[in-house]
Amino acid sequence: MNRLTVLYGHPKDPAEFDRYYHEVHIPIARKMKGLKGWTIGKCESATPGEAPPFYMIVGLYADSRADLETIIASPEG
Repeated sequence: MNRLTVLYGHPKDPAEFDRYYHEVHIPIARKMKGLKGWTIGKCESATPGEAPPFYMIVGLYADSRADLETIIASPEG
């Protein structure tokens, strides 16, 4: 199993980013053939009161690196 990690920076409008991600982006991602699964998580800082280095981290899983490259090269990817 191979994982591609995607790190999202902090959006200017987090509420709009979240809306778009869940209403538009994820439905497109569900159409990616060969994807074995994914994880999505909001980042938290290790230091209270400090912003984390990234807003969101996503892991995309496939059987091989070649499979991941094919998936990302697809129209949905």
